[in-house]
Amino acid sequence: MHRRQRVGLALLGILWGGLLAAAAPQVRWYPSLAEAQKQQKGQPFFLYFRADWSRACRWFEEHTLTDLQVLQALQNFVAVKVNATLQPLEVKRHRVQKYPTLLFLDPEGKELYRTEGGYDVAGFLWILNHVQRQRARQGNQGEGPGSAKEKPSSAEVPPEEALKFNPEGLLTPSAGETLTAEEIAAVELAVAKRPTDLSALARLARIYLRLQRIPEALRLLRQIERLDPQNKRGLFLPLRLEVARAYARRGEYRKATGHLARLLQRLRGEQADWVRYYLGAFYAKQGERRRAEAHLRRVLTSPQAPAALKTKAAAELATLAAKEREKEK
Repeated sequence: MHRRQRVGLALLGILWGGLLAAAAPQVRWYPSLAEAQKQQKGQPFFLYFRADWSRACRWFEEHTLTDLQVLQALQNFVAVKVNATLQPLEVKRHRVQKYPTLLFLDPEGKELYRTEGGYDVAGFLWILNHVQRQRARQGNQGEGPGSAKEKPSSAEVPPEEALKFNPEGLLTPSAGETLTAEEIAAVELAVAKRPTDLSALARLARIYLRLQRIPEALRLLRQIERLDPQNKRGLFLPLRLEVARAYARRGEYRKATGHLARLLQRLRGEQADWVRYYLGAFYAKQGERRRAEAHLRRVLTSPQAPAALKTKAAAELATLAAKEREKEK
């Protein structure tokens, strides 16, 4: 390709990127609730409490708050971004202890919903729609398109039947059925009515993990393990892998490796090798080269590890070696 053609393509890419950026809906972030209340138009408030040092906040801002669907859905809210370092009084006033904290208030300032954590796009959209539905149930109908009176868009949630040992997909979202907020509520009701139903518990745990509601999912997992201590239903491994995936998808690799390390103590054979591979990959993302290499080499020397897995481990080791050579230059 000639130099002139390359320059033309580069300019076209810049122009196209600019057009996409211009077309994206813009969210106006107010610096405080008091400032937002002066401008509010009968819409609910979304308060995003963040901290500069929080990796989960950075992940949430880079991956979720830049999504076009999220930006569109936030048009139904008055958005407030609170910096914990600069606004400690606002943090204390709203009893915020962890970051990020996502707080939703009705137009009168009454709390509608509160949660913590860096949600992915599907999980955050589910929350936004849930808040809108909650307002509709309270009789506070919105105005115009995209208001609470509309049926919320669905979040993709994998079905319980998809639970299986799927190490290849540990870092990629599972494909599955689409559930509305009402259908998810029905699963929650089924668990409330039958708290010993392992299938219902597993299904709800999987939904919560897809929505990045990790603490609630872990509570269900502990309940499953108490009800089935011998793991006769085979739910332990796939659900625990889902927990690691949920942490990894929002960039919390330290939590993902801690979870996998505890999981590894209960596994043998090929399943243990898959977990070692992901431990190596996650340690590499944290910059812990020696730990990463130790787990990946263990996979290469394992007689039970399949050839495809050894190929993956070798590729990961080669990437680590290339990065180390780059540092030495």
